[in-house]
This record gives sequence, structure tokens and C-alpha cells, in this order.
Amino acid sequence: MIGKRVDTSEKDQLIRKIPWPVLIMIVVFGVPYLFTWYLISSDDPIFFKKGQSNGQLIQPPRALKEAHYTTLSGRDFGPKSFTGKWTLLSIYEQACDERCQQQTYLTRQVRLATGSDMREVQRVLIITTPQNIETLKKQFDEHKALTVLTGPAQALTELNEALEENTESPFNHLYIIDPRGHVMMKYPANFEGKLILEDLEILLAGS
Repeated sequence: MIGKRVDTSEKDQLIRKIPWPVLIMIVVFGVPYLFTWYLISSDDPIFFKKGQSNGQLIQPPRALKEAHYTTLSGRDFGPKSFTGKWTLLSIYEQACDERCQQQTYLTRQVRLATGSDMREVQRVLIITTPQNIETLKKQFDEHKALTVLTGPAQALTELNEALEENTESPFNHLYIIDPRGHVMMKYPANFEGKLILEDLEILLAGS
């Protein structure tokens, strides 16, 4: 009958008919995206009120452009590869010098310190215009949990636009990218790992 109201008992029956695995999938996959949507749409995320973030909170978070990079094994790494996890991103030019190696070690320690949430975090290092790919392969052979990328000058230009680094080079900085591929945190060189971890743990707890 048109306009018939569904009573409470019928509603309960409808809810019971939804398989538990489906409900679990909705919670597991839906909550992180709702959280990220809130971060993107809000100018004052509740997780970092009153200047409580240690790093520079980028408001609003900026989406990465359609720049494509290549892993050391030759695999394509596009914008979608930055989604699904929190990303610790570092960018260096030509080679990974001592400062780069120190930051690589720092991101490793920060990721390990997240404990059970470690699988929700990935580490990415972009080396623009590398001098020698084979040298990079040997240098990072033991860093299995680190994705090293190379890319053309155009890719760096598009990355700069996404980061809005028009007056400041993105080199030597560390960025946190959210699971939807939006840049939302920035840290200068030699920033204390413990403070980066504090910010990351807040983000992980919320997601």
C-alpha cells in the first residue's frame, strides 16, 4: 500500500537481514574516508585545535596533481598509489646525501613507533633527476619498506603546484599525505621525530 509506514519491528527485521560482514566492511572502510572528508572540509580540524599540531598544518589539505613517478624497479607510481594509507613523503634532488639518509632513518623510526598501526603508514622518497639509478638501487636495497621514486622535471613542477611551494624548495622537507592523497602536514629539515610521531598518532587514532 502506498504511503504505508514501516513499524519498529519491521525496521528491526530489515536491520537483522543485513549480513554482519557487510556492516563490518562499512565501518572498516567508511570511517577513514569520513574522517578524511572532515579534515578536507573543515578549516579547523578538531584533532589540532589551538595550535596543538607540532608541524605546519596545511589548510585546506591540497590534492596531489596527476603526476606520475617510477619506482626503482620500473613500476608506475601515480596519484592513486598515494591513497589508502598515511604517507610520509620526503623529496631530494639528484642523490640521497647524508641529510637524506638521516631523514630516511627518521621516517623508518617514526613508522616503527606506530606499532600496530604501522601497516597504515607508508614511506615514500622522491629523488628528482637522479644521477645514477643503479647507485640508488644499491643504496636502498635493504630498505624494503621504503618506496623510492624518480620522476621528470614536469612531475616536480606539478608537485610544487600541489604543495604551493612557489618561493620555497620542497627539498629536505617532510610531508604527511592523508589516505585520500591530500597533503596536510609539513615539517622542516631536522625536525624532531618524536614530535612528528605525536602528530601522526593523533591522525591514526582519528582514522
